Amino acid sequence: MAKDMKNKAKESVNKTEVVTLRLDPRTKFGLELLAKKQYRTLSSVVEWSINNALSTEIPDIDFIWDVSEVDRFLNMVKRAPTLLNYEEQLVLKVINDSYKCWDTDNESLDRIYIKENYGLIKKIALGEEKVSSLPNNISHDIPF
Repeated sequence: MAKDMKNKAKESVNKTEVVTLRLDPRTKFGLELLAKKQYRTLSSVVEWSINNALSTEIPDIDFIWDVSEVDRFLNMVKRAPTLLNYEEQLVLKVINDSYKCWDTDNESLDRIYIKENYGLIKKIALGEEKVSSLPNNISHDIPF
């Protein structure tokens, strides 16, 4: 049992993720040439290319990224709300409609309340829980 816990803890601290890609032969060949030119491995060229594209297409990524899912969500709401997926839009709707802890006019957000109740808010957004199951102790004084 203790060994399983150690393995799970070790897995959760991985610094990289494995991604499988399907590439047409021309693109793969181009990446291989780029790897040779830059004296890199194919995987490091792919990572470098993706990071270049990210910094161009999503310049706020360093401000949005956080290891915490709820902080990433809140940062996206603030910095890139048009990139929210459907489930995230549902979560934001629950927050906006039911809890009034997000005020777009003065950009205040009760982050502590949302962090404490995020799992429940997600369940409500997905229809798995009722709105009435959330506690009513919302503070409006915490700035974003």
